[in-house]
Amino acid sequence: MSSARRDAGGGMEAHRLAAMIEAIGRADGAAPGAVRAGRFLLTGPSIRRGVEEEPGRAGKTVLPRGGPNGMPKMMGGCLCGGVRYEGEAEPIFMRACHCKECQRFTGTAFATVIAVPKGAIRFTGTLKTYTQPGGTSGLPLHRRFCPGCGSAITVEVEGSERMVIMAGSLDDTACVRPTTNIFCEEAQAWVPMSPEMERFPRYDGWLPTPT
Repeated sequence: MSSARRDAGGGMEAHRLAAMIEAIGRADGAAPGAVRAGRFLLTGPSIRRGVEEEPGRAGKTVLPRGGPNGMPKMMGGCLCGGVRYEGEAEPIFMRACHCKECQRFTGTAFATVIAVPKGAIRFTGTLKTYTQPGGTSGLPLHRRFCPGCGSAITVEVEGSERMVIMAGSLDDTACVRPTTNIFCEEAQAWVPMSPEMERFPRYDGWLPTPT
């Protein structure tokens, strides 16, 4: 079979598949070009479990929707179960931080974090706080963890309107997909960097929003 005929057949098959997916989406009440599968929103032009991709851009994570206002539901906790959290919030960003402080805080090569508005997540149990006098922003940086098992839970810059949750503390991490690597100048030499993710030698975006 010639390559032209194969391409034509593949195009017809892709067209039929796209039409079928859109029909299912309409039956489920989803927007045109989108279909719900379990807890994940799948959209074109590229369709993968839990990831929405746009041409020429890295995947945008779509978290499970479960809040009263259709916001993504987040639940998680520490290793021993002494600290739990839950809430509904639209993630501000998902990033991998390679700074030396996050390496020490997590005991790993980098910290995968999800930023959410401060106050959107409710905590139960006792969190202990270690405050760095001046982090990379020059402002006090509050790192919170479980005093029982030592699990890292959140990081918050003094005066900021957001905080970051350690992605590994989520009950369900299937949707976690960072789009950016920061503090790459301090990254472990053996850590591979995805070409689909943005890279920054440092990062100075922790400063509070001017009032």
